[in-house]
Amino acid sequence: MVFYILYDFVRFDEIKNSYLKHLIYLFSLFFMVFISSCNKEKNTPPDAYLFEFEFDYNNSYYQNSNGQYISTNKGYLMDTMYMGDIPTPSANIYINDGQIGDTLISSCGSLNYLTNPSTSVKIWFPSSTLEDGVYNYDANATENDFVISIQKNMIFGNSGGHPNTLLESEWVADPYGMVTNIQNAQVKICHINSLIPEIRYAISTIEGDTIKGSYIGSLDKFKYLPIDADCD
Repeated sequence: MVFYILYDFVRFDEIKNSYLKHLIYLFSLFFMVFISSCNKEKNTPPDAYLFEFEFDYNNSYYQNSNGQYISTNKGYLMDTMYMGDIPTPSANIYINDGQIGDTLISSCGSLNYLTNPSTSVKIWFPSSTLEDGVYNYDANATENDFVISIQKNMIFGNSGGHPNTLLESEWVADPYGMVTNIQNAQVKICHINSLIPEIRYAISTIEGDTIKGSYIGSLDKFKYLPIDADCD
């Protein structure tokens, strides 16, 4: 579409400068390569898809069982996770409706969000780098490309003298722990190295529910710092 707008704005038959012609050609070529590059998906064959990914939920996720759309308009990339005092490269994606600063600190359940989220999608990858492609999770597999969890109706408050602690939430999807309800899941990533990457994810639960979500926008980088402390 950008190419055709340029074409209407500067008609080729009126352009006398060959240098300008060359610039327009290069721009249109770059635009078409950018659009088509989303299809270079980690050499994934068509039969590897468990879900249909041609959807855009406008930075939200949809839960099929209740027909509910939940907005997740903020995207973040955890590029560093501290293990003790040692910074470790990571590549984990947080999508929510809150605000995370340069460093997300966790201590005794207290979290220093700049704005507390009411819903959160967390996608953790074992690798410290990401590339465009389709990633898989299977509850029966011994190894997976990622794990994903989704919470909503999150309420924060004071707990035992520790402020901004998550007091309540409803688990929409969790691979282990609170509900352990994910059977299969896939994440599709496009343009991860661009200013506006595209993240799409789909989950099928043990109960037969389906959750799908998408986020298209910037991923602000942050560090995750868990602090060991006497929480009594």
